[in-house]
Amino acid sequence: MSLLLIVPVIVLVYLYYKNTVPSLSKKGKFVLITLRSAAFLTLLILLFNPIIGFWQNRSLRPEVIFLVDNSYSMDLTINEKSKGELLNSITPSLRNELKNNNYNVTKYYFANGIEGTRNSSNLSRTLQDLAERKNLGVIDRIFLFSDGWFSDEQLQSISRLRVPIWTVQPNYIEESIDLGINRLRYSPTAYAEDETEIIADVFADGFQERADVSLFVDGILQRSHSIDFSTERNQQVSFLHIFNNPGLSKISVLIESEIEHETNLANNTYPGAIRVIDKRTGIYLITDKLNWDVGFINRALRRDDRRDVQILTSDRGNLYSGKDAVSFDDVFQDHLQLIILVNYGSLILNSDQLTRLRRFVTNSGGLLVMGKPLDELAELTATSSSNLDNRFRNTIFFTSESTNYRTFSNFRAASIPPIEYYYVSPQVEAIILGRFNNEENSPAVIYNVYQQGRVLYMPFVNLWRWQLHEGDSTYGTFIDNISSWLANPSGMDFVAQSDKNSYLKGEVITIKLTAYDETMSIDSSLHPSIKIFSSDQSQVLIDYMTFDSQAYSSKIEALPPDSYTFNVSDEASGKTTNGKFLVSELDTESRNRGFNLPLLAYISRQTGGSIIPEGEVESFRVSIATVLNEKIRLEFPIYRHWLTISLFLI
Repeated sequence: MSLLLIVPVIVLVYLYYKNTVPSLSKKGKFVLITLRSAAFLTLLILLFNPIIGFWQNRSLRPEVIFLVDNSYSMDLTINEKSKGELLNSITPSLRNELKNNNYNVTKYYFANGIEGTRNSSNLSRTLQDLAERKNLGVIDRIFLFSDGWFSDEQLQSISRLRVPIWTVQPNYIEESIDLGINRLRYSPTAYAEDETEIIADVFADGFQERADVSLFVDGILQRSHSIDFSTERNQQVSFLHIFNNPGLSKISVLIESEIEHETNLANNTYPGAIRVIDKRTGIYLITDKLNWDVGFINRALRRDDRRDVQILTSDRGNLYSGKDAVSFDDVFQDHLQLIILVNYGSLILNSDQLTRLRRFVTNSGGLLVMGKPLDELAELTATSSSNLDNRFRNTIFFTSESTNYRTFSNFRAASIPPIEYYYVSPQVEAIILGRFNNEENSPAVIYNVYQQGRVLYMPFVNLWRWQLHEGDSTYGTFIDNISSWLANPSGMDFVAQSDKNSYLKGEVITIKLTAYDETMSIDSSLHPSIKIFSSDQSQVLIDYMTFDSQAYSSKIEALPPDSYTFNVSDEASGKTTNGKFLVSELDTESRNRGFNLPLLAYISRQTGGSIIPEGEVESFRVSIATVLNEKIRLEFPIYRHWLTISLFLI
């Protein structure tokens, strides 16, 4: 509508400026009228926002995508020809057939995504990148030219793509000789002094003789096995090894023979790592009297053969194991995690022993105290003794605070028969988990967190009678739960570990954090951050972890070969944990020989595509594409154009 005003505006401006004072020359009037007309017209354009629109016809041809894998594994040769060259020789005839039948063909190279790094192939990421570049609704089909070795954690999502994926099956016969290790299988955690099994899945192509398979631990040869491949191509080799020292131990398995012309040496070695921890949890029980309490506690603890339980008696400050004298310092072994003190009235700790015990608890050691209160332990137990030395007899009940601890949730306090107890007074920091059914409701189970350690005090004796009423299982479970709870360092409620201790170059590294709150339930309210450091302590990554139903996790890619440490911390709670993992010089791509035809067939089947054997490529035919004629309206907003704004300013 505003365009209809152009002529009237120009006429009015001409009439208005036809006669000027002073009079102007014809040239001056022309310039003046032109500028004034342009100014008024520009103002009208800005006021009315005119849009020029017109219709255009265009033809839409169906599009076919060629996804060509260019990861490092495509450079590996098969019969003196790389896998990439083998597939590239197939593409021209398919491209010509499609173009001759009115299809648009677009080609993308991919590895870890479209035009991504070549150290791994990730099909899911590639399809996601494709969806961001193209309208999948106009794509007729996708041709996938790949060896089928993908690093995707799962490929189920491709069935939702709704675009058929066609794959090609090359005609090739593997005539070369190759030995290799497909994978290692072992528990990521081993116990010192225990036998640990390490299983290697080995194979031989074009080779029917004997080969040696060797296990190395921290670079030192441990043992070798001779394997005969005359009858079976795929075999398993089992190694049994005993680790002596705690820590992260590097392992590797090597397969070798006397053949000279092996196709691929990169898959002859497979690395790994095992986290070795102490075989036994050290628990030392110190008492002034060997009685039924000590006997039943000892029997309950020994139900777990991974515990090293030692019973010591105290006589006037001296310790004895049987008839042999024991130094108090000898109690504190490297694997010691829990000390149990049972006092029937004559247990004595001198100042040196108390100092050593306090230091042990401070450094995350556990302490369980039963019986008569010891004034010298008041700081640790968060209690003080009363003026009453006599023992009394009554039943107990658990407080509401006890529900925060799983240890006390598996049985009923009413099942515990009357027990003999002492009166004690709790300090401010004490957490009362149980009380006696007396007039004062005096404390029966007192919990205290002392520095990094846990302390539980039960000022009673003769708890062993409980099992006579309920059977050994309930009493034994209670003692077992208490021991496990106190023996585990406080940091065990905030633990991060990598899903594997050792990774091939190019593998995705997953680190998971399990965090519990004070109720021993999964804590999903944290905001943990992760920092990763290389062997020279340089920080290579910092990120926040994401939570998914049970744990926090972080996925890291493309780390170069090195030995790494990581730190996970939550600023609000102040919790922190550390760990280690390795990235090997060996990469995943160099191990991917041949074509993973079963996976390629699965991809085609899941998406509604097909597999084309190489021999049928030349005869492959497609129907002529239906070209859609579409009429679209194009609109040009004049007021937005930079020329309009410039004209107005001028």
